[in-house]
Amino acid sequence: GDLVIPKVAGWKKDRVSELTEVFSREGVVAVVDVSGVPATNMIDMRNTLRKRMSIRMAKKSLVKIAWSEAGRPESEIEALLEGAHQPCIVHSDSMNAFEIFGELEKTRQGRAAKAGEKFPNEVTIPAGPTEFGPGPIVGEFNAVGIPAKIDKGKVAIQKDTTFSEGDEISADLGIMLAKLGINPIEIGLILIGAIEEGHLFQSSDLDLDTDGLRNDIVSATSGA
Repeated sequence: GDLVIPKVAGWKKDRVSELTEVFSREGVVAVVDVSGVPATNMIDMRNTLRKRMSIRMAKKSLVKIAWSEAGRPESEIEALLEGAHQPCIVHSDSMNAFEIFGELEKTRQGRAAKAGEKFPNEVTIPAGPTEFGPGPIVGEFNAVGIPAKIDKGKVAIQKDTTFSEGDEISADLGIMLAKLGINPIEIGLILIGAIEEGHLFQSSDLDLDTDGLRNDIVSATSGA
C-alpha cells in the first residue's frame, strides 16, 4: 500500500538527479532507440562502448524533467525523444557527435524477419542464380512473390524483386529471405540524434555514408 509510493518516487528522484547531473556536464548528449534489441545483445553493446560513453535507459518523462532542471531548452530534447520508442541517453565528453554516431553504427546487425514485422528499408532481391539445387524450394519462392525457376541446375531468381519500406512480412517470406541471407530487421543502438554545444543533429546529419553501411548489412549474396 502506502509504503510503496515513497520508494518509487525516491527512485525516480535519483534517476532525475543523475540525469540532471549528466545534462549539466560538458560534452555531447545523444538519444538512442533500443527497442527491439535483445537483452544479451544490449549488454554486449554497452560493454563494448562503456569506455567511451555512458549509456542510461530512461523514461521520456524523467528525461524531460532532468533536461529542464539542467536549465536546457525543452524543445531541444523533445525533437530527439519523439523518434525513440525506448530511449536510451548517451553522454560522452571525449567524442563529438559524428564519432558517437560512428561508434553506435557498429552495433547494427540484421536479424531474420518474423511474421507481421515490416520492412524498415526497401529491399531488392537481385535476379540471378542462387545456391539452391532443384526442389520444392522453387515453389516456396514463387509462393511468397519471389519469381524463381530452375536454370542450369540451380534455382534462379527470374527478375529483380523489390519489397517496399513498410511492407508487412509474412512468416513464410521471412523464412525465404533468411535462406537468401537477407536479415532485414535491424537491431542495434540506433542513434536518433545528438545535441552538441546547443546544436541539434538528427542522425541523417551525422550519417556520412548511410547507403554504404546499409547496403553492407542487407547485401543479398544471391550471385556469390
